[in-house]
Amino acid sequence: MLMAQRLVLFVLILFSATHCASPKPEGPKADIHSVVLFVPGFYGSGLADAKTGDRFFLTFGQALWGKTPLALTNPNFEVPDQREFKVDGLLDSLSIVPLVYSVDIYGGTFGFLTDNFSKTSKVEAFPYDWRQDTFTTVKLLDAKIKELRSHGFTHIALVSHSYGGVIVSYYLRYGAVDYPQAVEDWSGAKKVEVAVLAGSPFRGTTYPFRNVHTGTSLGPSKIPLSADSLSTFPSMYQLMSFPSLDVFLGSDLAPLPRESLYDFKHWAMTHWGLLRRPETLSAEQKLLRATTTQLYLSRSKKFRELIEAPPAKNLSPTLPVLVIVGKGSPTFSKMVWSGKTLANDGEWIWDEDVLKTKLGKKASLSEDGDGTITAASATPPLGFQAGVKLDLETLEVQHVGMYTDSAVKERVGRFLTSHGF
Repeated sequence: MLMAQRLVLFVLILFSATHCASPKPEGPKADIHSVVLFVPGFYGSGLADAKTGDRFFLTFGQALWGKTPLALTNPNFEVPDQREFKVDGLLDSLSIVPLVYSVDIYGGTFGFLTDNFSKTSKVEAFPYDWRQDTFTTVKLLDAKIKELRSHGFTHIALVSHSYGGVIVSYYLRYGAVDYPQAVEDWSGAKKVEVAVLAGSPFRGTTYPFRNVHTGTSLGPSKIPLSADSLSTFPSMYQLMSFPSLDVFLGSDLAPLPRESLYDFKHWAMTHWGLLRRPETLSAEQKLLRATTTQLYLSRSKKFRELIEAPPAKNLSPTLPVLVIVGKGSPTFSKMVWSGKTLANDGEWIWDEDVLKTKLGKKASLSEDGDGTITAASATPPLGFQAGVKLDLETLEVQHVGMYTDSAVKERVGRFLTSHGF
């Protein structure tokens, strides 16, 4: 399964991408006062060089021989050859044979929304920098909604996929308030009329934790999304699997202590993330990276606590929310630490064949889901469920191209239409 996913990713990124621009909203046309705003998932928005405007993610050249990392620009990191990027629209499709054949990313999703709702609503995408802290994107989403309201749009539907749904779920429940000050008041929910969240990792996923150790291969070049680059993304830490899922196992295949993987001392002791290869770092860099790692972990911990918080008292849910959970596909979900404890030397194992070879153990490291997000993670926490008028739909559907599945399109179309869009 993992090899197949890498092959698909290689094919996707090997070719240049087209994108949907995000024009500034204009006032509503006659009789159109509603907006369907699409919030894509991780990797769903293009990135361009901030100075030249040239597309960087995704391009043929960067996939083959790219030498520029996608690391966030930060003097604390000193990542060689890093540069400033800006958001470059929604990733639509990847052209394999120009004008002849292309691979869909979010073009099919956006096309579905446009074909079905553009007569009665303005359909627009909300691209964002998926590397940044989740709250940074939440603030931008709030600003976008305020902008739409100021232009006369009175009804707003948020339609989201994957990580986009996590962003939307936080916004609905806590508004545009940062984690340390957040209070459950459902202020974001009061600013929209309906929301759709499909394939959203409410409780995180194991891929980010693995990727800050191994990186993600986009083809022959491993530099753009190397482990060094991915470790600079605050979003990666906030998307890591929540301890409540018990997906981190010891060499005896028993769950490790729930909060241990989010304890800075283990990151420092085993040189994870930004603390990799300490022998190559100056004393000043070690200190700066340690401080940044502590910040990332502490914010991730607070974010997890808010997502999984029990419901507030005296709730009177009013916002209709459709949540789609994918099932029917083995989905990578667990990893094993080869040492007896995290204090012992060891390594992470995320392949069942390697597990059998190195530890002599046979166990499944997958569970049911949509091939990327487990069904357990895609099911909203009880605190979220209690605050909305929830419509929960579980379908046999794949994560990639979820909105192009006929059953999903029918369900989403019926939901939005029933609420006046």
